[in-house]
Amino acid sequence: MKKTENRWRCSLNETLKILKLLEQGKINAEEAERLLNALNMKSEHTHQFPEKKKIVLRTISGDIKINGTDTKSIEVNGGIFARINERDEKLEIKAITGDIKIITPKKIDLEIKGVSGDIEISNINGKINLATISGDIEARKLRGSLNGELVSGDIILEYEEVGNLRIQNKNGDILLYLNNKSEASLNLYTENGTISCEFSLKDEVKTAQTLKGIINKPGATIELKSENGNISIKKLTKEN
Repeated sequence: MKKTENRWRCSLNETLKILKLLEQGKINAEEAERLLNALNMKSEHTHQFPEKKKIVLRTISGDIKINGTDTKSIEVNGGIFARINERDEKLEIKAITGDIKIITPKKIDLEIKGVSGDIEISNINGKINLATISGDIEARKLRGSLNGELVSGDIILEYEEVGNLRIQNKNGDILLYLNNKSEASLNLYTENGTISCEFSLKDEVKTAQTLKGIINKPGATIELKSENGNISIKKLTKEN
């Protein structure tokens, strides 16, 4: 663990020097990006941490991939990091640039805030909080709840066991796959787009911009809103 900490702290020091040169006007943004990318190439190593209850991830640019497995530890690969802290049962990661891959136990909560980049999540059982400005999101084989706020980008979610979902997307589509046995109350709204649902709904109320109803029987609360985009709810099959 000591060697791993020393390596990423070294990368941090070099990163801060590059950002300082940019701030002082000694290099331009293009030169800074090239130097950061070069630093990222030589910083391709794995950070390992013991099992936690939650991962908090902040990124400025770069794609994110998070995969839940039967492991008892957390592995973080790639990226240039400003900070990695362990606080009790929480792992806090702040990344400046570069693609990040995380392997984690399946049972974990996630909190992700990203400025620019795509996000892929799979095999997670827990609460997920997402806030992104630009980039698509694809999350599959999920169990649990999710709260998401997106400025621009499409989102695809696949839930084997769904909890409460609340998603607001300003510019982009929302596609949700649910297990046939899901129990949920729907409240869907799009200002400029279409709404479709493959499930037969109880107490259905539909207008050009809204859809409300119950899948099987009341259970989870699903609230989906897109200002400029389509909303679709489909049945989860083996082909998905």
